[in-house]
Amino acid sequence: MPFIDTVSSNENGFPFYKEPEEYLEKISLDWRVNSAHLIIDELVAQDIIDTTKIIVLGFSEGAQVGPKLATKNKYISHLLLFGGNGLNQLFDPIITARMKATRGEISEMESQREIDSLFTVYKNIYANRNNTEREWWGHTYNRWASFTETAPIKYLLELEIPIYIANGSLDENS
Repeated sequence: MPFIDTVSSNENGFPFYKEPEEYLEKISLDWRVNSAHLIIDELVAQDIIDTTKIIVLGFSEGAQVGPKLATKNKYISHLLLFGGNGLNQLFDPIITARMKATRGEISEMESQREIDSLFTVYKNIYANRNNTEREWWGHTYNRWASFTETAPIKYLLELEIPIYIANGSLDENS
């Protein structure tokens, strides 16, 4: 990413930044985990950081990265996760559809239609799991498939280090 650049707005007025092609080709859970792992190991090898306490903080998508990273890197002593969840990210839209029906915003039938359409998208994502050109909700199929292949809870349960998890009660995505 350039150090200084112009950020545009999308049709809703929200800031929008078009990611470089290289980023779209590489972004995946393993790429994020391996990059952070290599950085930590290099900092340790160069004696730049104290290995008695290495704390990883993961926010949002980083809260999906942190648990897998902590199972891979032996130097991580503590894990802080904010605004993420321990489940597969593809559950979030399903839960949202169910909650809309529970709140009376839509009928149960409409909720089920939303969920059925989500499963159609999910099947398409997994059928094209390495695709870096097709996108859903602003991310490539490759990114979605890699981040949802294994739920973070699997990695969290493997850890024997202190873990702190915090979420906002109004955050529908976690």
